[in-house]
Amino acid sequence: MRTKEHRATYRRVNKTAQLWQDPEYRKKQVKSFRLGKLCRPNKPEIFLIELLQKLFPNQWKYTGDLQEWIGGKNPDFIAVDQKKIIELFGDYWHGEERTGILNDQHEQERIDVFTKKGYQTLIIWEHELEDVDLLVGRITNFHAI
Repeated sequence: MRTKEHRATYRRVNKTAQLWQDPEYRKKQVKSFRLGKLCRPNKPEIFLIELLQKLFPNQWKYTGDLQEWIGGKNPDFIAVDQKKIIELFGDYWHGEERTGILNDQHEQERIDVFTKKGYQTLIIWEHELEDVDLLVGRITNFHAI
């Protein structure tokens, strides 16, 4: 049996997901993000910016500040000379508990949107930043494909 808290959380998450489907709601929210300057890179994004710059100088551009939109989505990083995207999913904001969607399904939905526009996509979860050697290997392999 589900608790009252669980039902309330589910309703809130589901309602938020439905609201974001409305183009007017999305436009209003994006505008408020820009005005509130909430589009600066967070700590995990800064870490990845620095890592990408170290591995591939000037070959990746941070676009998570709402400057680039592809298929109605704002990717975090775009390769300058290739049709490749790196998405950094925060464990809280993109996790199942927050989105109400299984992580694998959430990843695949994002990949599918960018694939339709001709982009290859690598999804990195925030907790994966802890194992830098493994992360460097994944990024290097993705970049070389």
